Amino acid sequence: MDLLKSILGFDEWTGKPHALFSLHTLLVLAAVAALMLADVGERFTFKLMVDRMESYRYFLAQITTFLYIPPMFCIVGYKATQTDFIDEEVNEFPKYKFFIMAVLDLCHAMLLFIPGGNTPPALTVIFMQATIPFSMLFGYLFHDYQYSRMQVVGCILMSSGLLLGILPLVLLLASDVFEEAEMGWNSLCFLLAAVPGALSMLYKEQALAPQPMDVYYLNAWVAVYQFIGGLLLAPVIFDIPTLHLDQRISGLECLVNGVSEVRTDKCHLGVVILIAFLGCKVGLFYGIGFVLNHTSVGVLYTAFTLAFPIGFFALDAYQSSGQPDDNDVTTARWMNYLSFMVVFLGLVVFRLLPEPHTDAITLSAAEKEAVSLLDESSDSGLRYMA
Repeated sequence: MDLLKSILGFDEWTGKPHALFSLHTLLVLAAVAALMLADVGERFTFKLMVDRMESYRYFLAQITTFLYIPPMFCIVGYKATQTDFIDEEVNEFPKYKFFIMAVLDLCHAMLLFIPGGNTPPALTVIFMQATIPFSMLFGYLFHDYQYSRMQVVGCILMSSGLLLGILPLVLLLASDVFEEAEMGWNSLCFLLAAVPGALSMLYKEQALAPQPMDVYYLNAWVAVYQFIGGLLLAPVIFDIPTLHLDQRISGLECLVNGVSEVRTDKCHLGVVILIAFLGCKVGLFYGIGFVLNHTSVGVLYTAFTLAFPIGFFALDAYQSSGQPDDNDVTTARWMNYLSFMVVFLGLVVFRLLPEPHTDAITLSAAEKEAVSLLDESSDSGLRYMA
């Protein structure tokens, strides 16, 4: 009933809930559906992008970071001319904290983009949820955060489901077949991307707690440091053959002209897929803001929870269609489904009884970002969204 009341909303003049088929309710339902579509679309286009442009995953990670910088600074510049929103305390915010945030975000991004192409598609959606148990673990160890019994049970279920998903791939690490061992290592790295992701979220919460900050100002500077850090990482990516990353520097030619140095790459339509990926991220960000302004956090969590199975089945269909790379190793599909069901059950249990002091710090990375950043009434400060 609470979710229904949140979706219906209340008329400002009468104080009564809107009718079920009123324009307001239909608009809110459309926004929730669009938010779920953007969430699923982001995960699908990400996997499609890193699969098709295997030799340019480092470039894709860098270009997506770089494309944040100009619009963010344009928005910051415009807002600075309209209001005095950047006060002296914000300018005195230690820049080394931006650097630490950027390093953690860089590690998170690289561990998603580069291993993402060799991780089974359906499991990428499942492994994205690993930020929740890692956030809970680090929050308890480093900040003595307290969690409800339901959250602990949900975390245990999610961790069990993640172990079911990664176990068959860990067994491939000792395989004599290079493709199988490569899939095992890449999948493990993709799962472990949740570690810097969770640490980044917790660090930003603590760093920004005493000083709320404009989201665009924060994103702009973190993106700058992250992009520079990515450039410094280039020698490791390109010049250490034992890592078997096999990345190429001609990413722009692949993206714009559709020409690749490697025959197996599918660069045509690359720029279209990249634009779709970025469009989904923008839609996700503003969709979260709209849903929060017109409903409640509970509706937002429900939308993300429902988007999880949709994303899983979409990428499972993509995996079974034979679209991934030709050297993709077939994994046990039933194990993927078992892993999904346990993780989904844990996610439902985890969010069944949200508590105001803990739910905002135990979301997955993408969800936590926008909820915290857009909640201006939070006494924990304006938080960064990765």
